[in-house]
Amino acid sequence: MFDLLQQDIKIYDTIGNVFIVGDWTSRVGNKRDYFECNRYVDFVDYADYIPDIPSVRNTVDTVCNSPGANMLDLCKATSTGIANGRLGHDTGSVTFISQAVSSVIDYLVLNEHDFYYINSLVIGRIIAYCHSVSKPVIRVLLQKHNVVVLKHNEINP
Repeated sequence: MFDLLQQDIKIYDTIGNVFIVGDWTSRVGNKRDYFECNRYVDFVDYADYIPDIPSVRNTVDTVCNSPGANMLDLCKATSTGIANGRLGHDTGSVTFISQAVSSVIDYLVLNEHDFYYINSLVIGRIIAYCHSVSKPVIRVLLQKHNVVVLKHNEINP
């Protein structure tokens, strides 16, 4: 799945801004989604190379699972970043609650240079559903664009 996403991101990035939001079923914890020691090297890098922008991402979920590691690799390979915990007043809020666990698995991912377009990221109130699984509404307010309300209706049992 992550290989296909990487290909799609590269294709659609040539057309315009790529914003991906939804249930990734990935827990990334507080691991970095960028290369920490990434810098421009005159005699090696391409003229149009832009190093990753290091930035702090807050999160209440400290666990990183295997799909989460794949998601982080995807972000590094495509110069995208996780907006959760970085924008507006979001503190990296929980996006999934069950009887067994509370975690962050729903994300907004976009090119790190497009963070400029996001005015705020709000993890909405979590409403209980059947099977004791709860999912929030994720609202993203874009600068220079209309307000977009993104809802995730799928419930993972």
